[in-house]
Amino acid sequence: MGGVDSDHDTDFADFCALGSHWLGTDGSFWCGGGRTDLTGDGRVDFADLEQLAENWLTGVQ
Repeated sequence: MGGVDSDHDTDFADFCALGSHWLGTDGSFWCGGGRTDLTGDGRVDFADLEQLAENWLTGVQ
């Protein structure tokens, strides 16, 4: 799943949460019950953005 918060969709709120931790190096960031380190590599970077983009608008109605 490419979402960050716990609302089961991938939208602008997830993008904002990811951006607020951009280039962070601690994989323990939490926002709304979801991790901003989507790849689990301990960094919030382009790999995480790519994961978010692959799931963009998934679950949005």
